Amino acid sequence: MDDDPELTKFAQRYAEAWCSQDPEKVAAFYATNGSISVNGGSPVPMAEVAHGFMRDFPDMVVTFDKLKNTPAGIEFHWTFTGTNTGPGEREILFESAATNFGKSVRTDSSANRKANSTPRSTNDS
Repeated sequence: MDDDPELTKFAQRYAEAWCSQDPEKVAAFYATNGSISVNGGSPVPMAEVAHGFMRDFPDMVVTFDKLKNTPAGIEFHWTFTGTNTGPGEREILFESAATNFGKSVRTDSSANRKANSTPRSTNDS
């Protein structure tokens, strides 16, 4: 399934949405009224989270690297680069981080951030 052309197109569109600077494009990949919990915080709408990343990393680029079929589901491997424009500006780089399509949990070692999300299926976008 990790070489499914439709799922690959979905993953490419998802990465492009993150690069668009349009939070609603990212939110469109999630269930209507879907939410995400970041750093163990209260769930918030996906568009709000995407807006925060786009505000804090105005030059961010999310690159789709590959899909991998695992027992936990399909992993979306991606690279995130960007410069944080907030206090203590710094460049952030994650190489080939992975997020499961389905329920995902991602912990980033540089800031110990954790995100839980449930993307929509490829039929919903």
